[in-house]
Formats: sequence, C-alpha cells, structure tokens
Amino acid sequence: MDPTRQRTAAPVVSRRRSAAVPYACAALNVLASLAMACWLRGGLEVAGDPAARIVYIQAHLFEWRIGWGIWVLAAFSLVAFFAWWGARVKSHDWSVAALAVAVTGLGFDWAAEAVYIGWFPDRMLTLGRAAALLTGAAGNGLYSVAGMVLLWKSPMIKGVVRWWGWAVWTTGLCLAVATAQGNAWAMSALTAVLMVLFCPWVAVAGRQLR
Repeated sequence: MDPTRQRTAAPVVSRRRSAAVPYACAALNVLASLAMACWLRGGLEVAGDPAARIVYIQAHLFEWRIGWGIWVLAAFSLVAFFAWWGARVKSHDWSVAALAVAVTGLGFDWAAEAVYIGWFPDRMLTLGRAAALLTGAAGNGLYSVAGMVLLWKSPMIKGVVRWWGWAVWTTGLCLAVATAQGNAWAMSALTAVLMVLFCPWVAVAGRQLR
C-alpha cells in the first residue's frame, strides 16, 4: 500500500473513532439505565425495607453484579466524553480543571460500585448508606459540576441544546442533594429524569461539538 495513503487514512480512522465517543457514552448509559430499572432497583435505598432488599439481592446476585459492572463502564464512558469534550474547548485550563473534577467523581463512583459488587448483601446494613453517598451525592455532584464548567466554556453548543445541557447538569446536582438528604422518592424520580435527559443530549451535543 502507498505510504502516503496510509498516513492519510490513519487520521481519518482516528477521527471516526473519536467521533464515536459521545455515542458510546449515550449507549452505555442507556444500558446502565435499563440495568437499574430491571436488575438493581429492588436492592437500592429507594426500594425501602432493608430485609426485602437483602432477599432481593441474594435472589438476583448474578444480575446485581452484572448490572453494576455495566455502571462501571458507563461511568468510565462519561469521563471519556468529558475528556473528548474538553479537547474541543478553547480554554485549556478550564477543560483540565473540569476533567480533574470528573475523574475525582469517577473515583467516588467506582468505590461505591466496588462496594455494591463485592460487599453486598452481606455488608448492606453497614455500608449501604455510605455507598449511596459516594455514587449518588459525591459522584453525581462532581460530574454535574464538570459538565457545567465545560458547557459554560462551550459557545459552540447553542440554542435548545445549550438549555437542555443546563437542565441535565442541574438535575444531576439536584440528585446529589436528594441523595445526601436520603430522600428516596426524590432520588428515584430525579434519577429517571436525569437519564431521560442525559442519554440523548450526549449524542446531540456531540454532533454540535464535532
């Protein structure tokens, strides 16, 4: 093959792979949302009675662990999206700061998911609240701050998509507050609203950012 063509083809392939980042993030978060609805909800704080939650997790342990494994991948895809997004923001310092905030959120998120996968249901009564705070309050809160910073510094995201983005990250902050307060009804409702808003927004905003 002509070396010149090889050099030309490589950047094209790289750009195509890069362009897939928002869609991969959207797809993984859709899968994670389905896992939450189908496999995980019965073992979470929103389900109420701790004894019933333990019984549920014991009866669905394989699905429980697979579901949280999907959330591990979804969280990583979100931070990858932030990195992809930040590379298109002119203010390098702000994009790096936003990514640092998001990576910190990922650390809290993965810590919680490790607890859910490895220590539930045996340690649910002692670690359940801490895990919920790590992922729902710290993780979501930091992701939302990172998203707000990047959106603020992204004038290329315009019109309805921009307002839609503010709705996404504001809902994420509200979810963090609801989780910190232990408001199960608000946690459930805000999680549903957040994922309905976020998953399509990532794909649409990704088109504008390209």
